[in-house]
Amino acid sequence: MSDRARRVHEHSRSLLRSAGVWRCRELDHICAAVEQHTGRQLVRSATHLDAATVHGAVVRTADIDYVIVESQTSPDHQQHILLHELGHLLCDHSDQAHGLLTRSTYTDPLEYEAEVIASLLGQHLRRAADPLHLQPVDPQVHRLLDSFGLLGR
Repeated sequence: MSDRARRVHEHSRSLLRSAGVWRCRELDHICAAVEQHTGRQLVRSATHLDAATVHGAVVRTADIDYVIVESQTSPDHQQHILLHELGHLLCDHSDQAHGLLTRSTYTDPLEYEAEVIASLLGQHLRRAADPLHLQPVDPQVHRLLDSFGLLGR
């Protein structure tokens, strides 16, 4: 492991501990801890996204963080996408992306950090396929995703 990777892993573990997420063993508890950490309501949703562009996204409104995952993939993959997007929220990456974050590649340091958090959380869960409790995407969020060309056809 490179020095950079080691630093990101150490920072991620520290963040998960300080946010109260490290002790969580179930996905619902992780989401509740993220809500507590951010002080914002979290809504988990799924829709068909343009997989060539993105597998997941975070949309922040004035009151709510919407985490959107690809609907046309396996539950295990959806869980990993969800954990990745939660990583962005825990790291407060959305302030650097003006309210819309999308998951596509890991060459960006923010994406790499979110991916490390997703991997650590995924290893930490009691069982691999916790219920995701995904809701239909809010119509306004759906229009926003469409306006950015992120929806699958």
